[in-house]
This record gives sequence, structure tokens and C-alpha cells, in this order.
Amino acid sequence: GIRAVTGPKGCLLIVK
Repeated sequence: GIRAVTGPKGCLLIVK
């Protein structure tokens, strides 16, 4: 499932 998560090091793109 594709989602964009904002973390302390910037934006992470998780592909589940």
C-alpha cells in the first residue's frame, strides 16, 4: 500500500 510519511529526516515513501 503506497503512502508518504513525513519523518525527522524528510519524506519517506513506503510501498506496502
